Amino acid sequence: MMISTLVIVSLLSIAYASKDATNTKLSISGPTEGITLNKNFLISCNVTTEPDDEDLQVIWLVDDVPIETKPGKYQILSNNTLKVLKASQEDCKTYTCKVNITDVDMRESFSVQSKPLIPWFEKSKSIIEGDKLYLNCSGYGNPLPRLSWLKGDLNVSTDDRIKVVFEMGNISESFLTIDAVEETDRDTYTCVANNDIGEYRQHILVRVKDKLAALWPFLGIVAEVAVLCTIIFIYEKRRAKQEFDESDTDQSPDTKTATENKDKEVRQRK
Repeated sequence: MMISTLVIVSLLSIAYASKDATNTKLSISGPTEGITLNKNFLISCNVTTEPDDEDLQVIWLVDDVPIETKPGKYQILSNNTLKVLKASQEDCKTYTCKVNITDVDMRESFSVQSKPLIPWFEKSKSIIEGDKLYLNCSGYGNPLPRLSWLKGDLNVSTDDRIKVVFEMGNISESFLTIDAVEETDRDTYTCVANNDIGEYRQHILVRVKDKLAALWPFLGIVAEVAVLCTIIFIYEKRRAKQEFDESDTDQSPDTKTATENKDKEVRQRK
């Protein structure tokens, strides 16, 4: 009886050991060239055991926090694949698949990267000569992009009057300033974002206006009013003269004779 018990225990130990972590292989794969915004992407977790264990449960984590399937964001497919819907920059995180074998956690992680992006940038800007120019550029991506500026086709570092400040946090930021803009500062300025995945550029055209530029519209209106008043004055003067001439021509011969006789009588009485 004791021998039978020992045999059963040994068989159970062998069966238990067959599910040991040393007999399990875990691998993870995802988009290697960075994600595309507003597109879905997949991360696959491949688990192999000897012997096969179809009941082995895979747990997914994002930045070490267990995720929950929810409509419009995450879906866990039947083949241990995580589907992320409508990708955004916020989805550039570390994804981990985890399995538990005989109280031993096995895990593999994949860091999702993305090409750099400058989501918002002015297309053009007008500034008066002598004023201060201020341009701001914000770059997103994983890894965070490095930012640089071009004036035309040249790096702004070639111009001592242009100051550039960089800041790194959750995003990359860069600020370009020119204390007193000159006419020669009129050009196309480009913010360039680079990381290991790719490059992204945004352009802005800076227009420099003359100091008196603000007065030109007002002076134009004054000139138009002056011309209009002159035209009206000349027109009214000519019309008054024409009416006077017409009133003198329209008098009848009898009326003109009576008027002349009356004038003669007046002269004779004198």
